[in-house]
Amino acid sequence: MTYDDDRLATGYGYIVDSRLDELDAMYQSAKAGHSDSTAGAEDAPDAAIVRRIIDSLDERGAWVESGRLRHHKVEPIGGVINGATYSTNVAALARYLKTYNE
Repeated sequence: MTYDDDRLATGYGYIVDSRLDELDAMYQSAKAGHSDSTAGAEDAPDAAIVRRIIDSLDERGAWVESGRLRHHKVEPIGGVINGATYSTNVAALARYLKTYNE
């Protein structure tokens, strides 16, 4: 560990601007009950899309698809769990539930 920019290991250290003030403001706003105007901007999916998302879960309750892990040369027989697919599906289900919970 170093606090000297000249001693950073190549490929391991990155200097970025801090967004802590912005993140803290967002947190304080959410904590106070204010919603972000961009959150939930997409329309809720219809029931057919929700049914397709739910039906695509495997027996463990995971969304699995064909693909490779980043650093492996073979495609796992059981497929992979893609974080982007998971995030998209959970967000769609949350929008659907929010629509019927208001």
